[in-house]
Amino acid sequence: MPETTEPTAPPASLRALRAEVLATLSPAVAAVAPDVGKLAASFAYGEIWPRAGLSPRDRSIATVAALVTLNCTEELRLHTLRALANGVTKEEIGEILTQLTPYVGFPLVVSAAAKIADLVERATPAESPGGTPR
Repeated sequence: MPETTEPTAPPASLRALRAEVLATLSPAVAAVAPDVGKLAASFAYGEIWPRAGLSPRDRSIATVAALVTLNCTEELRLHTLRALANGVTKEEIGEILTQLTPYVGFPLVVSAAAKIADLVERATPAESPGGTPR
């Protein structure tokens, strides 16, 4: 008997996927802590990301690893998209998770992989998400 596979969602641009993730996350955060978005824009994206010491790609790798370790899955979804936009490949995302396994454990890595699998599968190759720092 042939194996049936579930249909997968069509590929999407990183911009569309980011909007999809933010559509549920942003209003929820803003309802409780309206200044968090402004702080992220001014501090994280305004002061830290533009620093010359690391490339945006390297900053993305470090950020994805930190978010997996901290089990911050909503932020991980956003920063996985940023990593893809900054040139980290889908295969490298998998290698980052694999590299973390002996250090942070299977449960965190499996949870992270499950949370970002749909985004990684649907994302089209690297492109700037537009309007946000690379």
